[in-house]
Amino acid sequence: MGAACCRPEAIDFEGDVNLFHFFLLRSVGKGAFGKVRVVQHKKTKTLYALKYINKAKCEKMKAVANIVQERRLLEES
Repeated sequence: MGAACCRPEAIDFEGDVNLFHFFLLRSVGKGAFGKVRVVQHKKTKTLYALKYINKAKCEKMKAVANIVQERRLLEES
């Protein structure tokens, strides 16, 4: 007579996601274009690393292609 399910429900990565879905926790690091923070999904309590960049700085330094390539690599992981 335990819990019906012990796993949190899956997150829909295809649906809309925005910053309001997460609690912003500690900062992990800072780079040339932005920062990385640990965030916690409000509903599932799952922890993630969130990287956010300054688009204007990225464009100014002509690094858009590098950022796009980094995103593609992370999506494949």
